[in-house]
Amino acid sequence: MKSRSLLLVSAAALGGVIARHVYQRYQRDRHTSLTRLRAQSDILETSLGSIEYAEEGVGPAVLVSHGAGGGFDQCLYCINLLSGTNVRFVAPSRFGYLRTPLPANPTPEAQADAFAALLDSLGVEKAAVMGFSAGGMAALQFALRHPDRCRGLILVSAITRPLAVSTPGAQRLGGAMLSNDFVFWAMSTYLRNLILASTGFSAADRARLAVEPHARRGMYGVLDFDPVTHRRGGMLNDIAQAAAFPICPLERISAPTLIVHGTADPLVPFHLAALAANAIPQARFLILEGAGHLGWFTHAAQTRPAAREFFAAHAP
Repeated sequence: MKSRSLLLVSAAALGGVIARHVYQRYQRDRHTSLTRLRAQSDILETSLGSIEYAEEGVGPAVLVSHGAGGGFDQCLYCINLLSGTNVRFVAPSRFGYLRTPLPANPTPEAQADAFAALLDSLGVEKAAVMGFSAGGMAALQFALRHPDRCRGLILVSAITRPLAVSTPGAQRLGGAMLSNDFVFWAMSTYLRNLILASTGFSAADRARLAVEPHARRGMYGVLDFDPVTHRRGGMLNDIAQAAAFPICPLERISAPTLIVHGTADPLVPFHLAALAANAIPQARFLILEGAGHLGWFTHAAQTRPAAREFFAAHAP
């Protein structure tokens, strides 16, 4: 009996030590994330409201529309594998992400107009636009609504048609999880391999990234949603907007377009990209065989030169 009691006490003590260690790590990570985020971005007051943004590089402007879970920091991680490219990347936080507020009408159309207002405030007349995942909706709308300002369009694993990304029950559960920074941090930290698997990430992808340090750092950065409560509004809005996204008149897109999509993407089905490639008049379709949703990074040997060639041709 004494031995059992001693075992229980020891187990409880060990559990307390582990819990304290985990929470201390969480506090350090959170402090690091908040410090980094505040140091990297600025707030610009545009004609359509406040927009958080960052910039990187010098040259013709390329506006980056990040995916779900993002913010300006995700934009910077997405372009990490394009280090040294002679363009000026403009990286805004979309509606509801980090320090960009969620307006009353946070549609992709309104987001596209906000992108144009941001470019106005920065003194940029024309820009190419890159849309990643859920950010593809606003990128498409920018090309359609502001054709005279769009030098080119790149869609990466992008939503281009209506897409129900979760059930109502899953949305309620997700909304609750997004309300707690610690819970979401613990899941993303200790269950990272499960999260990666949900994107279609494979052992072959891991091997490819072993020789691609910029792509590897970018991919893991994109998966860092900390602090998630500062991104919750944008993430829930992306789910709602994806389901309500209209069938766009893609045949009216006049900008040169590059579509990049993996054939094994479980989040945004490959056939949606194929439909977009067939509909957009000047589209080039870069098919990433066997790639999942993170093919931009896992197949950097294909995506990096394609993007650089596109910028050289259409953002001179």
